[in-house]
Amino acid sequence: MTTEFRLELAALKSLSDFSRSHFCRLPILIIGEQADRNQLAAKFLATYHQEDITWISQQTPHVYRKQAKIKAVNVIGHEYRLIVYDIEDDFDPNLFAALSGTLRGGGMFLILCPPLESWLEEKNDHWFMWRFIHKLSKSDLCIKIKLDENEFRIHDTPLKPRTIQPEHQRLEQQNLAVQQIIHVVRGHRNRPLVLLADRGRGKSAALGIAASKLLMGGLTNVFITA
Repeated sequence: MTTEFRLELAALKSLSDFSRSHFCRLPILIIGEQADRNQLAAKFLATYHQEDITWISQQTPHVYRKQAKIKAVNVIGHEYRLIVYDIEDDFDPNLFAALSGTLRGGGMFLILCPPLESWLEEKNDHWFMWRFIHKLSKSDLCIKIKLDENEFRIHDTPLKPRTIQPEHQRLEQQNLAVQQIIHVVRGHRNRPLVLLADRGRGKSAALGIAASKLLMGGLTNVFITA
């Protein structure tokens, strides 16, 4: 395998630009030998700020090693632009699920795994892991990049971005939500307000802004439950 990865890096850069411009989250399955997939991921991440990245692997590069032993309970409340998880060794479903919830809009989740055919055969007696690998490799929602000794292949996945509202419109809607929250507290009582929005659109932020305004306005008790 070449150590330059020109085509692979160009593909990842294009996918990163797509996810950012359409404010979506992309799962990318990188299939290959451990040295190759780690090297590709490291080259791609070299242009990003370390604080935006978490990398989970027994072979985590030194600059990301502080994250190697992270637990599911420690990631709640954090946000990452790029997540790398090597699922070959010591796969933790709870941590994987928790991390997926910390990915920012416009971010990418790089899932590193060994060649699929041999690995599926190896995991044949481990039902959960076999099913997870099988579902992941067959999913139309997961983009696959396969690293072979003689060629590079990206398995095309149709990307169907939703129409994203301009930033000023999202902020206007968030401001309206803040006003409505305050109105529910200051105006009609015992009438709930329901906020409906896709992930990453600012629901929690609106609640925090409204709570701050209410406290500064003299409200003495604000309870938050989740």
